[in-house]
Amino acid sequence: MKLQSLAAVLVPALFLLSTEVGPGAQAVPGAGNLRFERLNRTYSQVALEILPVEEGPVTVRLSSPRNSLVVRSHSLRLEPGAGNSFTADLQVEFLGKGWLVADVEVGGLSTRLQD
Repeated sequence: MKLQSLAAVLVPALFLLSTEVGPGAQAVPGAGNLRFERLNRTYSQVALEILPVEEGPVTVRLSSPRNSLVVRSHSLRLEPGAGNSFTADLQVEFLGKGWLVADVEVGGLSTRLQD
């Protein structure tokens, strides 16, 4: 499964939930706290390219051709707000590794940095 971001998975869950615990969710002790255990896993190739950063004559293009992100745990706390709205507090414990490439251009000169 390709994943644009962790938020792309978690945010739609907000729409599936009201004050009830939805399918696949597990209540954490305390009202409005949810965990989705299936999201605690390793994601590969999460961010292959990042938008360029430009500041004056300097342009930096970042990419990560090989990467992985491990979501170890998370908790989503929902509190009812005005009308049909909710306030959400998302806590995520994650770690990752990858190969970072930075293509840097300054005044017509360019170089590639890798780590």
